Amino acid sequence: MDTQVTLVLQKIGEHLALCIPSEFAQLHRLTQGQSLTVTVPERQAKTAAQLARIATLEQMLALFDPDQYGGEYLPSTNVGCEIIK
Repeated sequence: MDTQVTLVLQKIGEHLALCIPSEFAQLHRLTQGQSLTVTVPERQAKTAAQLARIATLEQMLALFDPDQYGGEYLPSTNVGCEIIK
């Protein structure tokens, strides 16, 4: 999806900064601390977000702590709408 936004360079301390509107950041799933590459060919700046590497199922399961999460993904009890025969 191509989206264009015009940003104004702002001086912050000794640096110049681009403030990205939150709606634009949410639309393109940009997060604080994420690296962006800015390319300036022929005086027209273009940016490209560096995508985060997607973890494998094995990597996510290795990070799962059953003590922290109660031993299962979504432990729950009956909520009253179940039909039990």
